[in-house]
Amino acid sequence: DSYNQHFVKSALQDFERAGLALSEEDGNRLQQLLEQDTAVCDEYKKNLGNDDTKLFFTEDQLKGCSRDFIQDRLGKDEKGKCTITLKYPDIIPIGQTCEIAETRRAVAEAREGPNAYKNNLELVVQGITLRKKIATLLGFQSWAEFICTKRMSGSYQTVDKFLTNLQTKLEESGKKDHETLLKLKEDHCKNLGVDFDGILNAWDTGFYGDRLLVTKYGVDAEKIKEYFPLDHVVETTLDIYQELLSLIFEELPKGTYWTWHKEVRCFQVKDKESGSPIGYFYLDLHPRQGKYGHAAIFHLVKRTASHGAVDCMLCNLPASTPDKPSLLRHQNVVTL
Repeated sequence: DSYNQHFVKSALQDFERAGLALSEEDGNRLQQLLEQDTAVCDEYKKNLGNDDTKLFFTEDQLKGCSRDFIQDRLGKDEKGKCTITLKYPDIIPIGQTCEIAETRRAVAEAREGPNAYKNNLELVVQGITLRKKIATLLGFQSWAEFICTKRMSGSYQTVDKFLTNLQTKLEESGKKDHETLLKLKEDHCKNLGVDFDGILNAWDTGFYGDRLLVTKYGVDAEKIKEYFPLDHVVETTLDIYQELLSLIFEELPKGTYWTWHKEVRCFQVKDKESGSPIGYFYLDLHPRQGKYGHAAIFHLVKRTASHGAVDCMLCNLPASTPDKPSLLRHQNVVTL
């Protein structure tokens, strides 16, 4: 029937995409290209995770940032200056609240400029070239087409048509939003007594978008943070999912489980009705040197008949200190 035909076709496509329909010579070439692509991706990720870039700013250069933000970073490495890394807890507040455009520009270029993260820009070029060769070898016009044929869209053309149609519909409102933010920048520059360049730069959009929320809609991200202390958000979120999914999360005592860092927490998951164990999950919530820099779920061990699954939820949320709790921005809460 059509149901079984679908899965047979899908299985055959997977074999073909793995190169089993190629000649021995082309199959070996494909394997070499895939290994090179993996090596490039690994190096790219290591450059991100191991980045130790530090920027130093005076308090005046961080005008607009909260007092707590400045005090937490003041004098860490240089007397009278704040140490800023390229981790989310540093760059997001600067991008949204720092009034000094040159500071925002310096942070943005350190993170997204041509020299950011060692040779990552060169690695992107290598990756694009390798993936084009892989796609061509497998009979696809592009890497995009290779990927999309196994996705819900079915083809690159479907995605391109959808995005083009969306762009057409949003273009007019996008221009209005651009003009609104540009006018905010003009007024702000006038108040600061600095020249207005007439351009909405990449390091301006976050700041003036946040300023628009405050001035027009009364939404202040710094005030909203006070309602979301980290420990409360984490525990309440876990409570919600236990109730929603009829599960029990039991945190294991430190020292009773394998871990890669002392901050990582581990929970056993049990079925609420039967009490039978289902698996485990780790919580790794705070940024540190060498850690993956975004938020993700990693499946460490798959569930089998003999043991449960083991997963890890990884974020880069600001950590609490003995003196005060970590307060999360709303977007951090959504991420969690």
